[in-house]
Amino acid sequence: MTDREARERLARLIQDFRDCRINGNQFTDGCFSVDGQTRDPGVYPICERLVIDIGDQFLRGRYALTEDEWAMFSRCILFLKSEFEYQWPNYDFLDTPRGLFWVGLVGSFLVSLGLGLAWLRWYAKWILPVIIIVIAGSWFRRKQQWRRLQQAGDFSVWPFVARADYEKALAQTESQGPTQIGVRLKEGELGQNANFMT
Repeated sequence: MTDREARERLARLIQDFRDCRINGNQFTDGCFSVDGQTRDPGVYPICERLVIDIGDQFLRGRYALTEDEWAMFSRCILFLKSEFEYQWPNYDFLDTPRGLFWVGLVGSFLVSLGLGLAWLRWYAKWILPVIIIVIAGSWFRRKQQWRRLQQAGDFSVWPFVARADYEKALAQTESQGPTQIGVRLKEGELGQNANFMT
């Protein structure tokens, strides 16, 4: 089920953020405002994947989008302007595999703490194995979810699930005049693999 009004609002927000007409806080607030008012299954994952914690900064200077990021934002606008349903499995993009680094870092601290406690009390020796099992289980589960997500379709054209869908939407948009709706990709970006935040 696509919600045309919510998709249009989100596409406009993404375009304004990408083109530096609104800052990071305005984008984040707008995204989750749109998400809270719709049942379109594609709105939340797109919001989640594109939200960047830059506060009141704009996407320029050190926060400027790379070419792959620009292509990702443009593909999301294109997807939202299309009638394609979001078909990817559920995945928490705010907790990407990069977050696994932090799991490891915090885990190392907890293991060290557990070892320290083990020296203080004999029963604290049970803490260390529990901590290790919880951290390893969490890391393994996230890695498996990430693999399943990437195998569910052509991830290089996310949020489209298939390259053919992406190309069809792009062709339809170009026949309507892509500059009118703001999804034209920068010169040379057509067909690039944009794995933003992977």
